[in-house]
Amino acid sequence: MTLKQHTDAGWTNVAANYSPIARLTTPPIHRLISLIPDLDSPDAYIMDNGCGSGALTLALKSTHPNARILASDFSPGMVAQLQKQIQERGWSKDVETRVLDAQKLTGLKDATFSHVLSTFMVQFTPAPVTVVREMARVLKPGGQLGLGFWYGRLSFIGPWIETVREVTGDQNYEPPPEMDTEICNQEVLEPLLKELGFDELMFEEMTTAWGWETYEDSFHAFFDAGHPASESWQEPFRGTENWGKIREGYEKRYKERQGLGEEATERVMLVTGRKSG
Repeated sequence: MTLKQHTDAGWTNVAANYSPIARLTTPPIHRLISLIPDLDSPDAYIMDNGCGSGALTLALKSTHPNARILASDFSPGMVAQLQKQIQERGWSKDVETRVLDAQKLTGLKDATFSHVLSTFMVQFTPAPVTVVREMARVLKPGGQLGLGFWYGRLSFIGPWIETVREVTGDQNYEPPPEMDTEICNQEVLEPLLKELGFDELMFEEMTTAWGWETYEDSFHAFFDAGHPASESWQEPFRGTENWGKIREGYEKRYKERQGLGEEATERVMLVTGRKSG
């Protein structure tokens, strides 16, 4: 499975095991919200594009209780999780959910939203530039854009590659790409956003922690949670004579490289801008 083959079914399968990822993304989501102006405006209409299980929408409603939001995702399972929370909290009047492909926001007119936000979704799509263009299309002139990306390769990739190379003897092994790592770079994204009519651009790097209590928690998330990227790496080796050695070697290397709690971190890039007009 390549990056382009990550499917709605794959993300639906991971929805039930999404809590560690939501925990990791919550601090940068709150930071992004703090950087976005006018969220409390009476006319604000916010899109949470690629909402996942709802971390951004939940954070928005906790800090801006009157926010009117459309939350969308490619995965019906993710949308169903968020819809359940919306109903439990009595937010149905203010928060709508839809299953939408971020690469083609079918049914959404140009210049619909005052704010279009997306966290940790764009780089997992087959066509991230197309996704950014669609976000610009549905944003009103003068509206605010907010994006969050994983910045650089994630912490578990190095131990995985080194272990597979050692066990298999294939020193050229590289896993299928887990995400697009270029779109979040300022030298790539800034010219695109300027072309689309954005100004007042801001790029901010930060770190966020997994908060693992035990290494077993991290290994469960990597091996057993069904994330489409890690599944695509592991699938060729599961059931082979090397699988036990690969898993054991990965766990050993990860423990040597990563701590627990606040020591297990990932890098994040936050981007904001205003659509001129």
